[in-house]
Amino acid sequence: MNKQYKEISAIILLLITLSLSCNLTATSYVNIPPETLAAMTWAAIETDAASMSTHTSTPIPPTNTITSSITPPKITNTLTSTYTPITPITARPTNTPAPTFTQTSIFPTITSSSGGGSGYTVVPPPCNAAAFIEHVSIPNGTILPPSINFTKVWKIKNVGSCVWTKNYKFFFYDGDKLAGSNTFLPKKVYPGEKIDIEIDMTTPSSDGDYTGYWYLKDEVGYVFGYGNQLDNSFIVDITVGSDPRGVIANLQNGYCTAEWTGDGKSMPCPGNMSSKYGFIVKIKQPVLENRKVSDSALWTHPPLDKGSTIRGKYPAIYIQSGDQFHAEIGCLNGYPKCDVTFHLYYKEDNQENRLIGQWHQILDGSPQNLNIDLSSLGGKFVSFILAVTGNGKPEQNAAYWYHPEIYRP
Repeated sequence: MNKQYKEISAIILLLITLSLSCNLTATSYVNIPPETLAAMTWAAIETDAASMSTHTSTPIPPTNTITSSITPPKITNTLTSTYTPITPITARPTNTPAPTFTQTSIFPTITSSSGGGSGYTVVPPPCNAAAFIEHVSIPNGTILPPSINFTKVWKIKNVGSCVWTKNYKFFFYDGDKLAGSNTFLPKKVYPGEKIDIEIDMTTPSSDGDYTGYWYLKDEVGYVFGYGNQLDNSFIVDITVGSDPRGVIANLQNGYCTAEWTGDGKSMPCPGNMSSKYGFIVKIKQPVLENRKVSDSALWTHPPLDKGSTIRGKYPAIYIQSGDQFHAEIGCLNGYPKCDVTFHLYYKEDNQENRLIGQWHQILDGSPQNLNIDLSSLGGKFVSFILAVTGNGKPEQNAAYWYHPEIYRP
């Protein structure tokens, strides 16, 4: 054995001894005295040393190179992770159906805000918004016989920012349907435009008061009406009576149900008494042509141009044979140069206005009382038109209608 092998052997023996010493603890079941273990170790070392001292070193042949057969362990670095939650991805829905009208109230609230240099912030109109203009036919409270067909017509205006298409629907919401059917709009209605909505209905067979509530609905089911909150419905309100008597249409109390124009231009109701375009107002306790009365009268003043005319077209009502038109006409006291002509027209559906009669009046202390038989219009729905033309000085044409009404004796 050469020197290198002896050195290696000594080192291995020493390591074995140290290992045994470490493993032979007080709890070990092998009982070898320490001095014996030390003597054994020392003897082994001396023997190996003696052998090494007589050995002549010779070079290690190239072919005897020691190659370790032990494969070193492969170290894998395991990272300690910290948990970071991942936000789940929600898939985009496809083919989502349009909402249906299931809510009890989906009416938008229109609000305005203040601020800025001017003190106000302009709030744009909502997409869908309507304004009620007038009852073209069958004003609220109209008395009708049982089991007859009639057409209710509302004039409304688009005051929103969206176009009402033909897919917008006028539909029954609550109350008495009166055999009316939901209907799509007959044409597009652009912002600022007006449209007449017509619904064919039938009066019930029993006497009583009947009211129906109608709204507009857009293409996706959004419901809206008119008013500040857009929740006012379009109403049909009738009284069914088998044989009603007395005043069936009070044109004085319902004067603002009429559409008033001055020389073809729309005017407000009640009007402005200082307007050069004419006006219509109800005055209390007026001094008429020959007396003062305790109730009220209609003052219809034509525009301040000679030959100008003011007109008021009332909603259509149902006329029966024997019905009468009653009114007193004249000039208000205090306008000595009053010179006017009164006209009474009627209109059926889309036909031209037809004159019933006309009467010239000046302030002479002699008003005229009108009692006109309407039997020729029996069985028809007609609109009555009150008109006054100014003949004298424009500022003096203070014409009045006292108790204009449709009477059934």
